Amino acid sequence: MSKPSIGVVGLGSMGGGVAKSLLRANFPVRVCDVRPDVVQSFVDSGAIGCATPAELGAACDVAIVLVTAKDRKSWSAIA
Repeated sequence: MSKPSIGVVGLGSMGGGVAKSLLRANFPVRVCDVRPDVVQSFVDSGAIGCATPAELGAACDVAIVLVTAKDRKSWSAIA
């Protein structure tokens, strides 16, 4: 049985740790963050980058969202 595709929105301290753990466990991982350079670092590690949370959600079996309230304004610009 194949592992489910998991998406992580928000790659800060918590989300980044979750995404790294999923990659280490060989899950197919999609990532999204308001910081393109952070997304690229995860793509370089084997994740698939998504431009928006909607794109990520449409492509994954499971989506994990780990963002802070202070980032709400940044996220509304790309949602």
